[in-house]
Amino acid sequence: DEYIALSRLFDGAEATIVDARYDLTTPTPDILSKVSQAIRNRYGLAINYLSMTNPSGSQRLIYPHSIVHAGRRWHLRAWCTDKSAFRDFVIGRIKKADIDEKSALRCVEQDEEWNKKVPLILGAHPKLNNDQINVIRNEFFNGAVSRRLMVRACLVQYVIQDIRVAINIEVELPPEYQLAMLNTD
Repeated sequence: DEYIALSRLFDGAEATIVDARYDLTTPTPDILSKVSQAIRNRYGLAINYLSMTNPSGSQRLIYPHSIVHAGRRWHLRAWCTDKSAFRDFVIGRIKKADIDEKSALRCVEQDEEWNKKVPLILGAHPKLNNDQINVIRNEFFNGAVSRRLMVRACLVQYVIQDIRVAINIEVELPPEYQLAMLNTD
């Protein structure tokens, strides 16, 4: 992101770097402002939240601690009073938000899945031929056999989805999947 921003400094020059990522769920300023205020002050947030299980929306009282930009979507990590657990909420699905000035019931230090880091070991998909495997190793791993990423446990699914890593190498095949998870456990 910094490199792309720097490339735009060439006054009057044609852009030499084009950012082809599309953010499909940019949060509204009103919602983002309230989420940020709740996080800063450790307040609650009363939200009207649309979900796949409740598409017409439901009222939730949450206590957010972090905002996450995961691929094409913005999420927030929060304690949910309805589920009595830390959950991820897609910010684009919050239709209304109001600050609740009660102190947070749970905070980031208590979010075990947030604080736990797990290794994701990535390699070239084993169904590629040897020449293709070498291309992938050079492109993604500087010639190494694999690459290890340390990822917050609650964000693993987003990382896998964003970089298109095959988990089931018998079903998720090249060319759609060029990378494979080597430690699916």
